[in-house]
Amino acid sequence: MSTPIRCMLRASLGREQSFWGPGITSLLHQIDACHSLRAAAKGMGISYSKAWKIVHHAEQELGFALVQCAQGGSRGGGSRLTEQALALLRAYDAMQDELKDLQKSLYDKYFSQILKGG
Repeated sequence: MSTPIRCMLRASLGREQSFWGPGITSLLHQIDACHSLRAAAKGMGISYSKAWKIVHHAEQELGFALVQCAQGGSRGGGSRLTEQALALLRAYDAMQDELKDLQKSLYDKYFSQILKGG
């Protein structure tokens, strides 16, 4: 049996170009879980420098810090999300949940009769 056809939307935030979407939210969730930008990047299969650029670009667009980094040393370094980053993640995740429900409802309304068994 083939995978059914479904509506696939990608929610992002931006001005002229997107700077916030599923990619950065995944990165930030990883940072929050492991308290390390380097480990989060590795877990996502991207370089540390690319992860840092993604975070830095979003911070520039938003006008506030997303990640607080501590230098290494005897106690080790690490990264933590700021309160604003955590609030933004919660809001984005909640919006995504509502969008999934809405897109399913709209798909059913407009395509269910056309794409039966699709």
